[in-house]
Amino acid sequence: MYPVKQSTSLDVCFFAFDSNGDGVTGKVNGDFTKRISKNGAAFAAMTVTIKEMENGFYSMTLSSSHTDTLGI
Repeated sequence: MYPVKQSTSLDVCFFAFDSNGDGVTGKVNGDFTKRISKNGAAFAAMTVTIKEMENGFYSMTLSSSHTDTLGI
């Protein structure tokens, strides 16, 4: 988990893997379902662009509107 300051942007890196634990490459932004829950509230669609780095690693930038709620 990343420590996040309220109402600040944050670059997040994550690893996508298959059932064997192997990195999944070649995914594009539209291949991901992007949802967010702020402080335990219901999940909702989120607007964010996901970029492939390499070998199953991807990144996205959370904006201040994604982090504007206190809590997990």
